[in-house]
Amino acid sequence: MSAPQPPPPSQLPPSSWPRSPRYSDRLPAVRFRVARPTRDLEALRRFYVDALGLPVVSTFADAVFTGLILGVPDERYQLEFIVDSRHPDMETRAPTQDNLLVFYLDSVAAVDSVARRLVDAGGKLVEPVNDWWKVDGLTVEDPEGWRVVLFADYDRVKTHGDAPHTGAQQPNL
Repeated sequence: MSAPQPPPPSQLPPSSWPRSPRYSDRLPAVRFRVARPTRDLEALRRFYVDALGLPVVSTFADAVFTGLILGVPDERYQLEFIVDSRHPDMETRAPTQDNLLVFYLDSVAAVDSVARRLVDAGGKLVEPVNDWWKVDGLTVEDPEGWRVVLFADYDRVKTHGDAPHTGAQQPNL
């Protein structure tokens, strides 16, 4: 008989979420989160959870804020999307085309597969600003114009002989 498993972090109060060792003595942080506003939490849930596959760490809602916290890839590193009901017209598009979340995947085939899912979930395949991301990757804008780069991990591609992308080999999504 196996030992009972603890509940997932989404069912625990934030004070009891698993903590990483401190980053360093100079920065004794035990968790890292990037937060950004949104006007369409459900569109971002479809894109980042259903299509990209990030796990939901927590959700919250009160009189002012509604939010979604995702693990990147787990609860130690987090991406938070938040709706602020006091500012329904808040600008939520990316400030530049070079604001990126970069995911290093284990093959070019994985890059293609995930990119297809993101496009099917409302994303848009776009040309990256920096040509570096073209060689072994694809760039997809989320429904609010923030960019996700899916990049084939160079060491993995080199070791296993997976053919890299070039600008001329972009898949038909």
